Amino acid sequence: MTSRPTIVVFVKAPAPGFAKTRLIPRLGPEDAAELARCFILDAARQARAVCPNVLMAYAGDFALLDALSIQGVTWTEQPGGDLGERLETIVSQVFASGAAPVVVIGADSPSLPSEYLSQAMQILTDGAIDCVLGPADDGGFYLIGLRQISHGLFSNIAWSTSETGDQMRRNIDACGLRLHMLPLWYDVDMPEDLERLTEEIRSDAAVRERAPATAGRLSPIMPAIIVPAINDRPAREPPERG
Repeated sequence: MTSRPTIVVFVKAPAPGFAKTRLIPRLGPEDAAELARCFILDAARQARAVCPNVLMAYAGDFALLDALSIQGVTWTEQPGGDLGERLETIVSQVFASGAAPVVVIGADSPSLPSEYLSQAMQILTDGAIDCVLGPADDGGFYLIGLRQISHGLFSNIAWSTSETGDQMRRNIDACGLRLHMLPLWYDVDMPEDLERLTEEIRSDAAVRERAPATAGRLSPIMPAIIVPAINDRPAREPPERG
């Protein structure tokens, strides 16, 4: 059977108060939702550049996603349950449809180097590795890729914690999967992540090319992100005088 590599992108509808809620204190609900919209556009663009088969697994109001008019992707609604249950259900369905290998990403890493995604797909296609994991610097992971589903792989994980990645690797080992680790990267979840992304967009043309929708949104408001971030930090204590 001919393989059909597939990238699955997990997304949340860009509704105010629903998407990127941890950025609301810095941006407000409307701008946080608008940034989420840009993240989705860039994630879909990057996935399509690497693989012709892209499935967008969504939560929330599909009308907001349909309005983005993203071409060359298919959509499926995420089922109920925690993230592990949703991942296992969606990934199992994709494999059952005849797709393999399958790489799953979120829409939280708009500046992710494209070669990381390409490398994951190539490693899995070559067949010597069963699982590819992209670790995030907050303790989670930004990518997981599989040659086949292993039931229970996504169970007993405390999601969105500093232990998530370690627990994922524990499950990978317990399933007997041959693992390849990608380089460390980061998700944009917190205001400090947004500061990092904003600085990358300001200083690196390659990032602006990889994430044009995000760059177009952030470029006009960079001072509003960076200056408050500096002002929000506590002042240093004056040095002691001996």
